[in-house]
Amino acid sequence: MYRTSRKVRPCIRTTVNEADEKALTQLPGIGPAMAAAIVAYRDEHGAFSSVDELKQVKGIGTNKYEKLKDCVDL
Repeated sequence: MYRTSRKVRPCIRTTVNEADEKALTQLPGIGPAMAAAIVAYRDEHGAFSSVDELKQVKGIGTNKYEKLKDCVDL
C-alpha cells in the first residue's frame, strides 16, 4: 500500500476585500491565476458582500470554497 502525503498550508486569515494578489496566494488552493481572478472579480463587481460570494469567481467551486472559507474575512 502506498501512502501519499500532501503538504497542507496553514490557514492565514485574509481580508478578501483588501488583499492583493500576493496575499491571496497564501490561501489554501489559491495560486497566482486564481488570485488574479479574485481581484478582477472584485474590481468588476465591487467589494464582496459575503464570503459565500467567492463561489461566483470563475474557478472557485464547492471543493475549493470549502478549503478556503474559514480563512477569509471581509
